[in-house]
Amino acid sequence: MMILFASLLTLPANASTSFDIKVGLWKMEAKFDQAGMKQPDSEMMKKAMESMPAESRKMMQDMMAKNGVAMGKNGEQLICISKNMLKNPETITPPQQGQNCKTKTIKTTGKEVEMEIHCEDGTDGKLKWKASSSSAFSGVMELKMADGKISKIEQNAKFVKSDCGKLKPLAQ
Repeated sequence: MMILFASLLTLPANASTSFDIKVGLWKMEAKFDQAGMKQPDSEMMKKAMESMPAESRKMMQDMMAKNGVAMGKNGEQLICISKNMLKNPETITPPQQGQNCKTKTIKTTGKEVEMEIHCEDGTDGKLKWKASSSSAFSGVMELKMADGKISKIEQNAKFVKSDCGKLKPLAQ
């Protein structure tokens, strides 16, 4: 669930200036470090999904799709980014099961986005993203969990294509 939560939180956002990236299907790869413990990378996620019973795998895929996320052939996350998501940062982070978090855009330029995250359980953090082009961005999300542990997520995203196919943008 943390990976899905992180995926939804780590999409770029906009306040008054548009973050200059393309709308459409994006491939995202992430490295997770939770309280000093490395978490599964894309390849490990792929293997974990493949090892699940078919019914469990289908349930996980359906849950991810409902939240605007799919898993690519190499375990990376696929996300459909809409114009609305770039214009309205609050639509990017809908309430998650067991989470009640809000985001606040601190800075948005054509090349950078900075946001703060505050959750009712005491978790707080920041997102920082930088676009190297309209087809690629990278960034870091750092969260201080309610128990004081630090989680860090580094992510690289590459544009795939304008058509998201069956994958729908995050429910807004």
